[in-house]
Amino acid sequence: EQYLEEIPSSIFNSISPYCSPSISVKNIESKQVLSIKVSPSNKRPYFLKSKGIPDGVYIRIGTHAMPATEENIEDLQRTNTKENYDEKLFINTSIKDFDQLVLHNQYGGQPSEERLIADKVIKIDPFSNNISPTLSGILFFHKTPNKIIEGAEILFTKFSGKDMSKILRTKDYSSPLVSMVSEVLEDLEKELGTSSIRRGALIKEGKLEVPKIVIREALVNAIIHRKYFIPDSIKVALFDDRLEIYL
Repeated sequence: EQYLEEIPSSIFNSISPYCSPSISVKNIESKQVLSIKVSPSNKRPYFLKSKGIPDGVYIRIGTHAMPATEENIEDLQRTNTKENYDEKLFINTSIKDFDQLVLHNQYGGQPSEERLIADKVIKIDPFSNNISPTLSGILFFHKTPNKIIEGAEILFTKFSGKDMSKILRTKDYSSPLVSMVSEVLEDLEKELGTSSIRRGALIKEGKLEVPKIVIREALVNAIIHRKYFIPDSIKVALFDDRLEIYL
């Protein structure tokens, strides 16, 4: 009974904006357990009143509560308005900066303005009424996305051996997303070894040691799931015994 009274009071006095969790007592294996359920809210971020924003905002990473970064807080605030970061406007760029060949290949010709707006490649700025590319438009069609969005690139490094002590060569990729995936895959095919198949006295070159479809899936997952408001590139590292793709 003491906990049932003190916990809501502590939450009210310590956390802002106020949240009202559901608190109940449950019997589990002949023991009384206090169950506290906090439902999702559109008032994020919550913070400790004593510290305010940003110092009082924390996020859960694994089993630890860590101080939220500026980017984390922006992401939380964005979820309140249901705004997708993919639709963020870049008012200092234009559709004229797009790679027209990639754009035409994707749409089978020159797409209409209405089609690009419907696909959220471009958007009307509600303040100026001008049309500008969105983040998605920049990533998919801009000639050099990393000049607009820091970290919108893939960095490839080939190492000698099984650790990072000796670098053989590096290459940076920054082109429209579809082109970039194809470029990385093409170069990795040249870098990766292949298994050999013996047929009698003949030895024929077999398949890639890492299947192309697996590499493509890993690359696409990294590109699609990374958070572009965090300025950090996707890395591809090739060692003698493995291929690593990470953010």
